[in-house]
Amino acid sequence: MKNRELLIEILLKLRSIGFKNYSILEAIERIPPHYYINLFENQTEEKKFYIREVIEISKLLEIVLNHNRKLNNILLYGFKDGWLIALLTKFCKRIYGVCQNEQHKKILEEIEIFKNNKNIYLNIGTSIFSWKKVAPFDFILSLDSSKLCSDQVTNCLSLKGLAIIPKQKTGKVIEMVGITKNDTSLKSDLKYEILNKSNLI
Repeated sequence: MKNRELLIEILLKLRSIGFKNYSILEAIERIPPHYYINLFENQTEEKKFYIREVIEISKLLEIVLNHNRKLNNILLYGFKDGWLIALLTKFCKRIYGVCQNEQHKKILEEIEIFKNNKNIYLNIGTSIFSWKKVAPFDFILSLDSSKLCSDQVTNCLSLKGLAIIPKQKTGKVIEMVGITKNDTSLKSDLKYEILNKSNLI
């Protein structure tokens, strides 16, 4: 399947499930996932993705923008190839990301989109609190399923901020929940398993 045909399939699939956020659809059209993946140089293996990953990331963006359309500082922890970061450059002023290690950081910094956007800041750390010095954040995303203290998360949020983090539900089931500045928990239908395994995040 050619790149343009794949993009059309992605956009049609999103619309078929009732996704109508034009600004997000436009961002995807400008930075299609397959185009973004091709920016990685010296790939040892072909990077693949599934449309369901694009759907979950689109739903995540919609939740964030519906909560607060004015995004200044956002923080991401637990991401991989960073397509979500590339999309977020269209919606916010500053993006702070916590990389797994020096190699991860170096690979991302060599990608054209990261080079051309001066509002992306990366460091290396083991928790979302690696960028605590530049808090508060309007949006925090963590895919770290280890227990996070909600007080610590809310302390890093702006007044209209939203954090989306994993929460152990029952047994081995993990769900993604939203937390606001006043510690209100918001349910979401985001699928943790898909987001956590996706290289696009």
